[in-house]
Amino acid sequence: MEGGFAYSRVVVDTFWEKLDIVANVSFLKLGFNEQHRCNSNYASYVDLEFLPYKDALADIRRILDIAGMPEFDVDETYSLDLRTMTSNYRLYLDNELAEDEKRNINWTKDDESYIFSLRQLVDNIPIVNKTWQKRDGTKASAWGNPMPATNISLIYDNTGIRKISAYNILNIVDEIENSNLINVFEAIAVLIENYSLTILEDDIRIISAELMFLSIPQDNTLELVPGWVFRSAKDREVDGITFTQYKYDVVNAITGMLYPDRW
Repeated sequence: MEGGFAYSRVVVDTFWEKLDIVANVSFLKLGFNEQHRCNSNYASYVDLEFLPYKDALADIRRILDIAGMPEFDVDETYSLDLRTMTSNYRLYLDNELAEDEKRNINWTKDDESYIFSLRQLVDNIPIVNKTWQKRDGTKASAWGNPMPATNISLIYDNTGIRKISAYNILNIVDEIENSNLINVFEAIAVLIENYSLTILEDDIRIISAELMFLSIPQDNTLELVPGWVFRSAKDREVDGITFTQYKYDVVNAITGMLYPDRW
């Protein structure tokens, strides 16, 4: 693990936390996604007036190549337009948890931005970029046994890259073995069988399934193991506010072992 970096730039005393009011710009919060910070309100791959999306992505690739970043692909991307930001801000103001100092923010076209979640690739397979729980050793920690995630996120606006965070970038040094992998149908069968033993009071949606490399600590390094990563979601309403909660269940694509993230 070579590590990573974090970079941010203040422009006209406006910092990225302003956008974090109306969007999930870090892509890392797996708990409750408040309605006013729901990225699904925004379109993806849609051009903003200050620069076409493809040109913004080309500039990002150019800069990250200069920075020596490894091969990556786009995991999630959203075009934060003024109309939707303003609408989400009104949702924020209706929230009882809204902070007083954030109740008089002025939104303009200059706030429009592209936000990106990127993933490092190894042999064209992405390395998992969200934290997941490996159940081994959970009794020893109140926080469970979270596995490391390799994640890159950034904000791009009319001034260029406003903020980049890149953590746990991996340097691949050796290939241990070749293995036959279970397919997605076999993996989801493991997941369904496990959940069949659980009483679920709410509707649970599996919204994505993808083969990824899992980063598992091994001695003084990390071992990349292929696994099927299932993202599930459910909606909850608290005091009239709708929240969406997300969890990740992981199936080892070699052994078929399930690492469930219980609802």
